[in-house]
Amino acid sequence: MTTTPDAKLLHEIRNKLNNISVNTELAKLQTQQGQAQEKVLASLAKVTEACRECATLLDEHR
Repeated sequence: MTTTPDAKLLHEIRNKLNNISVNTELAKLQTQQGQAQEKVLASLAKVTEACRECATLLDEHR
């Protein structure tokens, strides 16, 4: 089975969106549980990185 460039792009973006969703929920739980600020910030940094990666992927496929 051959993967088209569009299918590959969609797969990569879906993975990044999943990463964003998981780390956002994790940061929410960490905050609710009163965990250290460093843990929350680390989770949010992963969200920011995944957003940048999505933007890069989209820019590359214009």
